[in-house]
Amino acid sequence: MSNNKKKPSVKFIETVVKHLTHLDAHSRECKIIGYTACKLELDGRVEIFRATSNYGSDGEWYDWCLIEWDGYEETYPARILGFFHCNVNPGVMVVVQSSPETSPMSMDRMSRDFVSKISMPEDLDDCTYAVPIDAIVHPLCVFKNYGGPNREYFCILPQRKWGRYFGDKIIMD
Repeated sequence: MSNNKKKPSVKFIETVVKHLTHLDAHSRECKIIGYTACKLELDGRVEIFRATSNYGSDGEWYDWCLIEWDGYEETYPARILGFFHCNVNPGVMVVVQSSPETSPMSMDRMSRDFVSKISMPEDLDDCTYAVPIDAIVHPLCVFKNYGGPNREYFCILPQRKWGRYFGDKIIMD
């Protein structure tokens, strides 16, 4: 009998440790609880975000979202690596790999373009952060640009907004 379970993302663990070191939590007794899924209410809807390297027999599942960073007016696409809570830090944190400042994304842009291209940095150390869970402002459907550059992706307008998008394209005489 083989054990197919994959280990948690190294980037997730490194980022949690980096975050706790920044908080100086290593000098205190710290209890960390990690999560692979989270339900959030966004715009009156309950959204489920998942982040796991072993989802049933289907392999990994890492959802994407739009992150609203403190000090920035634009939102940025981010891949969720996991969620955690530490008893020395109030609230749940989310570990994300965010697009760089040069690749913001907004619902307005997706409402205009329907499908939009985004890029992620080649070095994922440059884009992996722990942020408060309330930084998540929208779920995002993202897929890799197969045949394109290594870190290039496409994101599409959420399905719940397709009716308005295509309705606006109808020309009435």
